[in-house]
Amino acid sequence: MKIEELMEKRGYWWLPEYPDKKIPGTLVIESNGRCCLKLMGKFDGHDVKEISKYSIILGRLQNSKDVTLIDSYVESSSFWGNGYAYTELYSKHTVIGYGFCSIDDVAFTGVDFELEHLGSWLLKSGIKIEHSDDLKVSTVKFNLLEKEKYTICPGLLFGFKFFSSLPMTYYYHESVELSQKPVVSIESNEEIFSINELLRYVWKFSNFFCFVSNHRLPLKIIHAFNSEIVDERSNPIYMDIYSQSFMDHDSISPFYGRDVLLNYEDIKDRFPEIVNRWRILYDKILPSLNLYFSVMHGKNILIEQRFSSMVNALESLHRRLYCNSVFSKSEYETKVHEVLDSVPKEHREWIEGRLKYGNEPNLRFRLKKLIKPFSFLLGNSEKRSRITTKIVNNRNYLTHYDESLTKQAASITSMSYLCDFMEILFQLNLLLLLECSIEESADSVKNNWKLSAKLERAIHYI
Repeated sequence: MKIEELMEKRGYWWLPEYPDKKIPGTLVIESNGRCCLKLMGKFDGHDVKEISKYSIILGRLQNSKDVTLIDSYVESSSFWGNGYAYTELYSKHTVIGYGFCSIDDVAFTGVDFELEHLGSWLLKSGIKIEHSDDLKVSTVKFNLLEKEKYTICPGLLFGFKFFSSLPMTYYYHESVELSQKPVVSIESNEEIFSINELLRYVWKFSNFFCFVSNHRLPLKIIHAFNSEIVDERSNPIYMDIYSQSFMDHDSISPFYGRDVLLNYEDIKDRFPEIVNRWRILYDKILPSLNLYFSVMHGKNILIEQRFSSMVNALESLHRRLYCNSVFSKSEYETKVHEVLDSVPKEHREWIEGRLKYGNEPNLRFRLKKLIKPFSFLLGNSEKRSRITTKIVNNRNYLTHYDESLTKQAASITSMSYLCDFMEILFQLNLLLLLECSIEESADSVKNNWKLSAKLERAIHYI
């Protein structure tokens, strides 16, 4: 998560089993969502040295908001000279807005979350500005957009809500600030989510928007609710959730138009189907996505790491989604038996180990399969063959660092172009898996001025 500034919240804290033993302390929420509780004492009835983990810690802040700290552990504890204890704990998750007495009670039916500059991809605004011909009169109109909801699968609603910040005074103005921001909304009519399940959904769909926008969109705010937990007006109580993130939290600049991979306007008619396809595929291709995003969003990454990660991402994507054998299972077993029968008995165990993965396609085969649907976009036959060979040879060199392969290794510049090529190849195949047509996937690259320039440069110079 990305928190704009360090948050410090004072209050009293206690364990659910000892509600009368309250300890003053300060909850500190760092810029990456990490939560630290600094207690002026220790929990009675427990020896901190013996018990260093707590599933639930409850608290009440000075503003009367209830807090639940989940899966906390003691980082340090000490006694000051005056006999007072000081304890510092870190929590895996923090819920502000409600107190859950046990870990089994922590359950949610929906969540809203904000991604920085999501509006740059969505391009939906209720703000309209009009100027007179002589620019002496300007009119600003604002209509709050209605929330959008899609049923992406039975019982699961997915969509957008729009919030605004408006000037509320009516007297003299020297400046006026008007803003609108969209948030992503997920709600289940049938399923109840634990906090870990809820956050998995948040990260799953955050990564979806990062992929289709082709930008890093830092997660800023998470508001969760349970339809059965309501206030005195029977409205759901929204709870703020904080959880540590290890992503880069630096701000990004807004982006527009042709600087995205898939434009919302182009896919809005089948947006629910694409989102649901991502939901179904996500867990299966998560290792590939982790490698891809580590390259796309990583800072100060070495070119060798970038290259190796993209090769592994493509291999993993092919292995999980396409045919992962050269021969049929029965045909390969027959060949293995024939080989083992023809070698001396003392060598069979060694040969059998070497043949265990012998039916898996090699990297060259996988690359050709991934390139084939987009051969019309990725250069002529000679260029494609040259690029494939370069990737295979360079991967072999970086894997073994064999001196005999040094001449076949790519230069730093060539390696950079190969990485660009592989990143675009990954994007094209993932778009295909999201049920975009081959032509539509290719157009997504052609219409993105950065990607089309990278691809043209890679094909030309490799």
